[in-house]
Amino acid sequence: MSKIPFVTLALALLAGLAHADALEISGFGGYTSLGMKQVNAMLADPKGQAGYDQTTTTDISNGYVVGLDVRSGLIIPIPFVELGLRGEYVGASGDGEAAGTSLGVPYKVTLDPSMLDLMLGLTLGTSIPDSGLSISLSAYGGYGEGAIQQSASSGSFTAPDIYSGGGFVGELEARLGIKLISALSLYGFGGMRFANLGVFSDPNKDKFGAGFPGESGPPQVDFSGVTGGLGLNLAF
Repeated sequence: MSKIPFVTLALALLAGLAHADALEISGFGGYTSLGMKQVNAMLADPKGQAGYDQTTTTDISNGYVVGLDVRSGLIIPIPFVELGLRGEYVGASGDGEAAGTSLGVPYKVTLDPSMLDLMLGLTLGTSIPDSGLSISLSAYGGYGEGAIQQSASSGSFTAPDIYSGGGFVGELEARLGIKLISALSLYGFGGMRFANLGVFSDPNKDKFGAGFPGESGPPQVDFSGVTGGLGLNLAF
């Protein structure tokens, strides 16, 4: 047997062993931090403005993530590599808030951010023989669409509004899994999300943050952060 057919056959057998599962479906959820540096700075701006007595300032910093992965090792004929699709929802665990008085008139602004994303990714993973354990590393990239529900009031005046924007979203993730039954495993994950979606606007193209006390420019809305949580993986 010549070397080329032998190598081809060996790689094919190895790929078959590495991708015994034609399809894997994972559901997951957990914690994520949220960057929001410029948005939080905007919320704090009125503290230093003449005529403002801001008594409450709540940053947007913690959140949650839930999502679904669908992966297959049969699409790419490379051992231990899977191609997958990921969809996620990211939300804040609490609203950002600025409240106080302006020249004696009460005001309050609350911000509720959320994001939906869809990404394509590669996973490099393997199982540890006779242990039921598996480890993997994943890299994802795609598009995210975010929204901020803003509710603003000053005296008897209220002005709720929704601002939105979108851009590139990327994730790096490591997973450690343990088999529960033949087709089902539990895993823990940790990673990093990159999701600075830029400046948001409303349907009238008004920039988010415009007119906010002390505002020096529309803030970048950043859903980047560290992630960690648990998931269940079903293999076919």
